[in-house]
Amino acid sequence: ESEFAQFGQDRLRQRAVMSMSQSISLVKVIYDNGMERLLSQKLPGKKNGFGGDIFHLNDVEELSPEMAVEYPLFEAGDLVVSLRQIVLVLVLDPDTGKVKWHDNQSTIMQHDPDFIGDGWIGVFDNNRDLTKRGTMLGGSRIVGAPPHTGEQRVLYPTSGVTPFYTEFSGKWQKQANGNMLITEARAGRVFEATPEGDTVWEWVKPRFDDSQVPEVLEGTRYPFTSAQVAEWRCTE
Repeated sequence: ESEFAQFGQDRLRQRAVMSMSQSISLVKVIYDNGMERLLSQKLPGKKNGFGGDIFHLNDVEELSPEMAVEYPLFEAGDLVVSLRQIVLVLVLDPDTGKVKWHDNQSTIMQHDPDFIGDGWIGVFDNNRDLTKRGTMLGGSRIVGAPPHTGEQRVLYPTSGVTPFYTEFSGKWQKQANGNMLITEARAGRVFEATPEGDTVWEWVKPRFDDSQVPEVLEGTRYPFTSAQVAEWRCTE
């Protein structure tokens, strides 16, 4: 594993140098990998998708050398990418442009795919159903899949848990203890839930007025203790 990690670190350093001048055409990636039919998908009433944005790339994450050993199909430095407009999550080798895995069946208008360990990729599935509260399809979800097995399941909410829903935006972060930190963006809410579905805590932004709530785009847990934060000093 140490040799693999060293290989991955060397590859990442090489890619960091290349990234200064390298760019990737998503249109070329889609055509080169035989997925051009996805470009014909459009939202009703919108020209070329959402105001001309044919992909709406809303997240890219790199597979780290430390975690890559857990993913049989991938290598350190591969990218997991979310293309909301064509409802596509894919894993891409940025050096060759090869798509090593993709899924356009499990989510609707998704955000924030993450490599979450043990071969799994987790995705914030908005599960958008063109209602304001997700009443048609049951709300948003966190879904997970290990690409090397073809399995797929809903990580949250579990059965019997109160649904949540955000038509647009949304983020999630798996915690070291297995909990999920979830941003219900359009509701102005951030909450943490256990794998069993219990809510550990929540924070809701106060209402803007009688008919609107502020949007909260991201909640993130950082590896700092309260004592460390207390020692911070403001600077001018």
